[in-house]
Amino acid sequence: MKFTAKVAGALVAGLVTASAASASGPVIIVDDVLPSPPAPDWTGFYTGLSANFGGGHINYHFGGVFANGPWDLGGVMPGIVAGYNHQRGNLVFGFEVAAMAGEFSDNVTPFQFVHGVVDAKLRAGVSTGPALIYGTVGFSTLRFTEGYADPVHARITGPGIGVGVNVKNDDGLIVGGELFARKVSGDVTYAVPGWTLENSLLTTVSVFVGKLW
Repeated sequence: MKFTAKVAGALVAGLVTASAASASGPVIIVDDVLPSPPAPDWTGFYTGLSANFGGGHINYHFGGVFANGPWDLGGVMPGIVAGYNHQRGNLVFGFEVAAMAGEFSDNVTPFQFVHGVVDAKLRAGVSTGPALIYGTVGFSTLRFTEGYADPVHARITGPGIGVGVNVKNDDGLIVGGELFARKVSGDVTYAVPGWTLENSLLTTVSVFVGKLW
């Protein structure tokens, strides 16, 4: 009788334990979750060097009326770049100044030259992994010269717009490319006043190598 009572007690205890385990559900073992790598940070100043492949044309006007052109320009100029980015989430905003020196000239004489270009730009883009894809607007100043023996000079200015992409590694080294188009105008210093350069275009494809500090 005592043996039967002990067996019955053991069975009841086993059923209670099994019921409690079943009520709590299956036990799931979760592996440790590795933290996600930090998002690339584009905030900071950057500087670099560029190679700028340019093409465009010059149009002459007299008294506000088209006179002759277009005179095609082309060539390659080296340049320097400096700017600043500020990042909020995946959005990146900033400004940039780019300067080029050298020569974009016409392919016939050559007789017309653009000797220097300075672009002041605002940029806005999206960080996607190691890449920054952006659009840019700005204002450009070009130094223009016509002729050799008795050269005529002009300072032509105007707005510009472009798109580009930068790629950055963990050490802050940047490589990138940009397409930027400018529409410029300005007075020409002939002996007879009234000559201007109007609706003249200069587009550059630039390759950039730099460092985010």
